[in-house]
Amino acid sequence: CSSPQVNTYQQGGGYQMLGNIITMGLAFLPFLYRLFRTDNLEQLCSISLKELLHIFCGAPASIPVLLLSGINFLERLCLTWMFFFMMCVAERTYKQRFLFAKLFSHITSARKARKYEIPHFRLKKVENIKIWLSLRSYLKRRGPQRSVDVVVSSIFLLALSIAFICCAQV
Repeated sequence: CSSPQVNTYQQGGGYQMLGNIITMGLAFLPFLYRLFRTDNLEQLCSISLKELLHIFCGAPASIPVLLLSGINFLERLCLTWMFFFMMCVAERTYKQRFLFAKLFSHITSARKARKYEIPHFRLKKVENIKIWLSLRSYLKRRGPQRSVDVVVSSIFLLALSIAFICCAQV
């Protein structure tokens, strides 16, 4: 049942683009918060580099403060990107899993098998039932089902680590 429909199914990139935009927004969120909390919002265009670094760091700019702020920024950027990337992988895998299940359920219907160009099994003979059962067990072992569990549990652990880091930063 590893038909061309499953292997050549084109995934949309909308969720990944949205995840990248949200990642950039979350990485710059503390900087933007401090920027818009400054007293001189009307003089935003004429801010000097030293003042901009002070706003970025949240403290007077020195080498250790700049280094720590840069590390915090990269940490937020990388962790949120990994989180949204793994969410996209899980969503794609769930879609592929659903397509496998849908096509597998169509394998015993002559009309649906012809429509989706997959092999058709009539479950009238014992041999065909055995083939159908062995195909089902093969798909359970080899299909995308096993990787979904790993990805979802990794996303959960990553979300916990991001929440822990955010709480520590607050």
